[in-house]
Amino acid sequence: MHAINRGLLLVFPKRPFLDWVNSFDPASAVTLDELWREPEALLVPEFENAEEAEEVVRALSREIFEHMLFEWQTDDQQWPAGRDYRMFREWLDVRSLSMVLDQVDAEIEHTV
Repeated sequence: MHAINRGLLLVFPKRPFLDWVNSFDPASAVTLDELWREPEALLVPEFENAEEAEEVVRALSREIFEHMLFEWQTDDQQWPAGRDYRMFREWLDVRSLSMVLDQVDAEIEHTV
């Protein structure tokens, strides 16, 4: 087992995100519990403390927000307007871990 030089962000949708998701097909509505079962896990540049983690989140917030929206709606015309950092924080809960351990000896396969 060895540490890798990355931090980890876990991204959990909040109620406004859930409401937006369910607005497209109320008959197939999902719950917040369902969305929280498998948060988005993102490897990011490493950080040492909460302040540095916040800097990383802020720097990547637009990309993360758009990724989360795209997962549910590929038509960006359907995305909410005014997607700033405040909205990002209102719609998504981000938890950070400063250390990631790799327990696999094999090379990591990169896919796009």
